[in-house]
Amino acid sequence: MAKPRVDGGSRSFRSLPFPHAPPLAPLAVRALPPQAGEGFMTTAISTWGGMEAFQFGRGATMADELGALVVAGTKTATCWPAAEGELTHVGKRMVMLDGQGRGWAVIETIELTQRRFDAVDAAFAHDEGEDDRTLAAWRDGHRRYFTAEGSFAPDMLLWCERFRLVEVLERETMR
Repeated sequence: MAKPRVDGGSRSFRSLPFPHAPPLAPLAVRALPPQAGEGFMTTAISTWGGMEAFQFGRGATMADELGALVVAGTKTATCWPAAEGELTHVGKRMVMLDGQGRGWAVIETIELTQRRFDAVDAAFAHDEGEDDRTLAAWRDGHRRYFTAEGSFAPDMLLWCERFRLVEVLERETMR
């Protein structure tokens, strides 16, 4: 099975509580549709049990592709331009939405650092889980993504987040 090729994109199973995380009571997610030109993490904020909800990437297809990598355990990191602000903090939990705006999973930030684009290392590129997980593929995909967003510079400052999957939600019941 070929790995999906995702050109950049960061930060959009069945219920599977993890033993170290308390179960979450299902509440409805009401997501706003993504707006044209939204940034790296679509932040059409809604709430789910008091948590912010978001989609990775740009558009429904990318949100679904990146979300699938998260729930598979392949994607455990993301980044976005520092100019978009500090969108999370260590310990913060958020609901990841699928491309249709339904709650898909709860993630928790476990590390947040700032790095320049050209200083991102192979370990972080691997943890992003995209393409073949190499630094060269990460740089190529993210350069194209950030260029399309109008924010690319080789020395641009990024927020680099590592997160853990807390729980996968029952999407068909989350409307």
